[in-house]
Amino acid sequence: MTATAEKTVTPRIMAVRLDVTEFCDADWLREKKIAKVFELHVYNERRLVHCCSLTPSYELRFVAHQWVWDQTFDSTDPANERFVEEVAEEFGEMDGKQDLYRYMDLPTIDHIPFNRRARYGHRQRFLVLGVADCKGMDHDEAEEKAWEYLRCNEV
Repeated sequence: MTATAEKTVTPRIMAVRLDVTEFCDADWLREKKIAKVFELHVYNERRLVHCCSLTPSYELRFVAHQWVWDQTFDSTDPANERFVEEVAEEFGEMDGKQDLYRYMDLPTIDHIPFNRRARYGHRQRFLVLGVADCKGMDHDEAEEKAWEYLRCNEV
């Protein structure tokens, strides 16, 4: 029997925004003046897992909820400041209750539009840390760095 060295693959960390509006209560959305709700996740494009399926999956790590205000609501108006803070606090509480990991098969994620330029907006899949950014890091280190970056906690 011969020993084989495990090949180390440099991570390539991506982020994906999943539209979860359809899972939100319509009355709640109206009350909170929200048009869209997203979940932001990071994943290593070069790390595939198998979860009770022959189709490989990505392991998505939850970062935070994001939302888009209804067009009729002005979130920049100082009169709405307290309401905006309350909604942000409510999403913060939801973030704390969210499962940290979710698994989605490759075709589901790979068919989401990719955009290289804009950082936020309605784009749904984008590069966070390229291979050059992850040199010398293992999967966990690269994922943590991207997670902290997207939560604005980068050190």
